[in-house]
Amino acid sequence: MMWMGPISQPYAYKKIYLRVLLNIGVMLSILVGTFLVSATHAILPDHWLPLILISRAEKWSQTETFWVTSLIVIPHLVSTILLGLLMGIIGFKLSVLNEALMEVVTPVIFIFLGLVYIYRNYRANGHHHGVDISNLNNKSKGRVVTIMATALFFSPCIPMGSYFLIAGADGIGILTLVAIIHVVATLGGILTMVALGRRGIEKMKWNFLKHNENLITGLILVFLGFYHIFFH
Repeated sequence: MMWMGPISQPYAYKKIYLRVLLNIGVMLSILVGTFLVSATHAILPDHWLPLILISRAEKWSQTETFWVTSLIVIPHLVSTILLGLLMGIIGFKLSVLNEALMEVVTPVIFIFLGLVYIYRNYRANGHHHGVDISNLNNKSKGRVVTIMATALFFSPCIPMGSYFLIAGADGIGILTLVAIIHVVATLGGILTMVALGRRGIEKMKWNFLKHNENLITGLILVFLGFYHIFFH
């Protein structure tokens, strides 16, 4: 028995080391997935092209356009974060009650939501927040902000809820990181597209992204679900 001790101890350390590496891999997959979904969400023409068209029609400066864009996007981020906090709490409660159950439920949710979004992509053939800009011309900036911000507040980024769910199970630290990455990637992405849009980037062909956001989001969710199954 004394001879086995020195052998079993390195083996135990190796198991701990591998477990840590796997946990880091899962965490990175969550953070990378958060960035990819947020960035994909942000660069869709539906999110920035209307602002470019209105700013040109109303002859807004670049600074005015940036301020209006930020004021419109912030309520969208707030509603997504509120949804995320709710999902994070649910994830935390599930992990406390039954960690093994959470490890089964989480990838199933990712895969199920991913398949739903893939199905929606081919059924609806597109993604829209439902903001009608035809009635926004000749409106004051305050009116434009109110109309578009209200519409976006009531259409949070639903796929992000699944990332907050699994992040909540892993603690407040990763939950906060997911929220920060989503805010920075979304707001930064939309402001970047607005800046580029003022230089004519809207003339590029955006049909693939415009009509396949649900497909891209779904594939990311399915990938993360299977990654969680095989490597968590």
